[in-house]
Amino acid sequence: MNSPLLELDDVSVRFDAPTGPVHVLESVSFALAEGESIGLVGESGSGKSVLARAVLGVHSGQTAPIVTGRIRLDGRDVTAETERNRAVAMVFQDPSSSLNPVVRIGRQVLEAVPRAERGSRAAQRATATELLRAVGLPDPKRRARSFPAELSGGQRQRVGIAAALAGRPRLLLADEPTTALDVTVQQLVLDLIDVERRKRNMASLLISHDLGLLSGRTDRVVVMYAGRVVEDGPTKQVLAAPRHPYTRALLAVTPRVSQRRRPPLPQIPGGLPDLSSPRVGCPFAPRCMYAHTECETERPPVIRTGPSHRTSCWAATEVPT
Repeated sequence: MNSPLLELDDVSVRFDAPTGPVHVLESVSFALAEGESIGLVGESGSGKSVLARAVLGVHSGQTAPIVTGRIRLDGRDVTAETERNRAVAMVFQDPSSSLNPVVRIGRQVLEAVPRAERGSRAAQRATATELLRAVGLPDPKRRARSFPAELSGGQRQRVGIAAALAGRPRLLLADEPTTALDVTVQQLVLDLIDVERRKRNMASLLISHDLGLLSGRTDRVVVMYAGRVVEDGPTKQVLAAPRHPYTRALLAVTPRVSQRRRPPLPQIPGGLPDLSSPRVGCPFAPRCMYAHTECETERPPVIRTGPSHRTSCWAATEVPT
């Protein structure tokens, strides 16, 4: 592994809401190397998007989070920084909400380019056209003069990717980038992100609730549950031999295109725990068929189940692979 570009060391995030504290992340630690791709997976509410925004240095809503631990970007501590870091770019879930409806596409794509580097108007038009061409948008010169409403959902997401790439970031965060798209367009968008990552030697953090989407597009998978990392390892190994009961349950509820008959999708019984206080023991214990007595009262140890495969679970050796 190359030297880490991004390092998260014991990162916790809490929001002090009017109704009381909300502990969204608890002691999250992992590293991402230059050019590496990590898939961050978990149910809605697991803290994936909050983690991405903490890395980016921006947060949604009026309540500022309280962040502890360390977030390092290329060795520099950026934990307390509140301005967006230009070395990091983000592709958001809904392209409609991330684009200004009254600003032409070309102008929005260039927003991430520093003013000193934009050049003349002709140079700016050429740069915008080239970025839109790079993400496969048809007739990019004409599309640069269009407004978002004149494009389809898939085309708007390509514009979002072009805008993210415009500032030549070293790290690309993609937060559920295919949520608002048709199934037929999802593969194209994910493939595009992966191609551009490899071409530009960017690191990427691909956030998803679907483990199946990460296969072949990520080097490693980090599985999160209720604000904690429960499993971390090479993508092929995690998909083929998951060691945490939650990862195994996520794989079980992933739909398979190869099935001729589509039975009703199974569900993981239960729900996420209350986030108003720090979790005691293992937060997945109430939903886990392998739970031990200590799971309810003691935080699970981090167990190495391979050279680069880690699992936080008391029953990791009992989970069938």
